[in-house]
Amino acid sequence: MKPKGLLIDIDGTLVHQGIAIPGAVKAIEYAQDSGLKCRFLTNITGRTPEAIATDLQTLGFPVVAQQIQTATTACVDFLKEMPGQTSHLLVPETVRPLFDGIAIDNERPDNVVISDIGRAFCFDNLNEVFLMLRNGARLIALQKNLFWYDVDGPKLDCGAFIAGLELATQQTAEVTGKPSRLFFEMALKAIACSAEEVWVIGDDPSTDLAGANAIGARSVQVLTGKSANGSMSVEHHGTHCLSSIADLPHLLDNLLIRYP
Repeated sequence: MKPKGLLIDIDGTLVHQGIAIPGAVKAIEYAQDSGLKCRFLTNITGRTPEAIATDLQTLGFPVVAQQIQTATTACVDFLKEMPGQTSHLLVPETVRPLFDGIAIDNERPDNVVISDIGRAFCFDNLNEVFLMLRNGARLIALQKNLFWYDVDGPKLDCGAFIAGLELATQQTAEVTGKPSRLFFEMALKAIACSAEEVWVIGDDPSTDLAGANAIGARSVQVLTGKSANGSMSVEHHGTHCLSSIADLPHLLDNLLIRYP
């Protein structure tokens, strides 16, 4: 019943619209002081782990870049397992250095890699990759979130555009971020835990809880972020449900009392 590790979502779970969720910093301090191995997971694709860690540290979180796994870092690791294959990248300039060492082909690639590029999702860019996919390239999506919360409110995410490409090419994208089994297995390997030894904590049933189910891990749904006010349709249910991650220490304390 007691976890050895925690796989913790960032947006909507620790922070929302750039502000730390009340009690979240103390909850993470408690978890790490208790000896739990923590890995922080995010489908953010336009920022490096170093940049994300800096923002979290500014808000008071005891987190370092080496603890953060993004959909982008998972994609890079995935591509490195396919030596000899080439890729066309439709990713933000801010994370292109992470792809150093990946063979690039902008005409007839083996893979088309797409993440959230915001306003660069235009006809010319989408039509170019559409033609590459029709010519046999494989579609790799860093994530398929349909929307996300920026500091000024919800915005379309890359999943909306990936869905259109899937329909147009009759392909199903290979996803390297949440909720893919690949992503969560990488996180387990990073903290040297089995699925049975961890809890997945997050606000989004379609990514966090679905990912926990994919690897057979227990999960904790927090009712903040996308789950606030019942705004998400629930297809996956957590093992535990908390009003926010601030209640995590209390949940862990209760388990320690019941299962010392």
